[in-house]
Amino acid sequence: MGQVIEVDNQRGETHPLLTETGTGGLFSAGYLRDRPAGAYLEDDETPVFLLTNGKRGVEIDREDGTEQLTAGSGYRTIVVLTDRRLVILVGDSDAVSVDGDQCLTVRLVDVDGVAAETGRREGRLSVTRTSGGTLTLHAGADGLDAAAAYLTAASQAWIHVENTLDDVQRSLVAATGHCDAGEYDAALEAAQEAYHGLNEPRRAANRFDGEWTASAMVARVDQVQRRCASMLAEARLGRARRFSDDAEAHWRDDEFEAAHDAFDDAREELETVLTYDSAAVSDRDAVHEERDRVERVTAELAAAPLRRAVEADRDATDADDPADAADHWDDALEAYCTVLELDWGADERRFEGDPDQLRERLGEVVERLVSARRTAASKAKRAGDWYVGAEQYEVAIEEFEAARDQYDLALAVARERYAGATDHLTVEREAIESRVERTTALRDGEEVGPVTTPDEDADTEGVFDVEATICDGEADTTVSVDGEDAPDSEGQTDETSEVAAIDSSQNGSVERPDR
Repeated sequence: MGQVIEVDNQRGETHPLLTETGTGGLFSAGYLRDRPAGAYLEDDETPVFLLTNGKRGVEIDREDGTEQLTAGSGYRTIVVLTDRRLVILVGDSDAVSVDGDQCLTVRLVDVDGVAAETGRREGRLSVTRTSGGTLTLHAGADGLDAAAAYLTAASQAWIHVENTLDDVQRSLVAATGHCDAGEYDAALEAAQEAYHGLNEPRRAANRFDGEWTASAMVARVDQVQRRCASMLAEARLGRARRFSDDAEAHWRDDEFEAAHDAFDDAREELETVLTYDSAAVSDRDAVHEERDRVERVTAELAAAPLRRAVEADRDATDADDPADAADHWDDALEAYCTVLELDWGADERRFEGDPDQLRERLGEVVERLVSARRTAASKAKRAGDWYVGAEQYEVAIEEFEAARDQYDLALAVARERYAGATDHLTVEREAIESRVERTTALRDGEEVGPVTTPDEDADTEGVFDVEATICDGEADTTVSVDGEDAPDSEGQTDETSEVAAIDSSQNGSVERPDR
């Protein structure tokens, strides 16, 4: 006579039908011949019902006919309804093609219909497969309806879970394609869609597990969830790499705030990945190292604007030539302004540099910049005066124009940041413009009223070498003048000197040195 046994999984007890082998005696039924029934189950598979019969075995109805499988003498047919499959075991099967026990399995997701028929002492359970064909299992009548109810509920739950997981896996396939194409934003969106799609199968699996203490469905959802987490990690790591590359590009273009934002985004992605389960992240140590690198580089970025300003400040202080110094002061001014404007209006500054100290130094830099421009202009003006005295008018004009350019640069800064210096600089620039006009007239042979060079600019003794601030390949870089001072490269602006008109009666001679 057959049996139907509901396994008590909550107590953790194992029924002998799952652990024993061998034939039965005169008053006892046997088991399987080769291995116990439990050996045919997966490690994470839970038995819920056991159905047995001695001689009736199992009938398989197909389109081409019916096949009857029965157990050998002294053995039984044992059917295990698990949380994943229908496992049919025929002890020492009489099938010609089988030597020993015969095993047939049907996944619960492949069950299309279940019907139970019971008599006074015996019953039979018919299982229709989605692929076609019906299996008829013989067992005892007592408990068969409960087994049929379980099989129906389990198969329907599995079908529902797998159908919803199909949608999840389609999203995972899309995410994988986006990752392979480097489209990490789209990959993350698809992976998140897949992850959110787990909510319904998770609820169904938990409900089934709570009712039957059967965890295979939960394990199946967990398996897909691990794939989702791995894809989320891959997409976020791709985004982190892209953010880091973007940050480096912004930094090279001096877009410091955008660079910091991108590094922040990269660090956020990496920290999110580190919250995932270890199984989702193949190389957690590498992610830690990349996160640490991003933090280190971000700290370097935070110091870079101020460091550049300080370096320009130092270069200006160390420069010997006033024009070079002015250019460095100009760089320092721009750099300090950049540092001061970073994170303007933000509650918390991300870049190094105290705003009050920056403003104070900025004022000093402006003064030194204007002073250096004025000194460079004075140097060029004195050189121009000397070249006029040497009747080298083209070179003189170049020197005066260089002086005028320096005044223009100084005025541009003064008008915006040093208003007190604009009037004085404007007067000096006008004087330079007058020199350009007079020297141009001298060069062109026009009449220019005589102007006497001030006595303090004359030196009746000695010969001086003069280095021009601007000189092309055709002009002399050194001239000898008897009875006149050469322009002092470090001299200050002479407010009262005029362009000297040299006539043939003036003492002294101008000689071109041999090359």
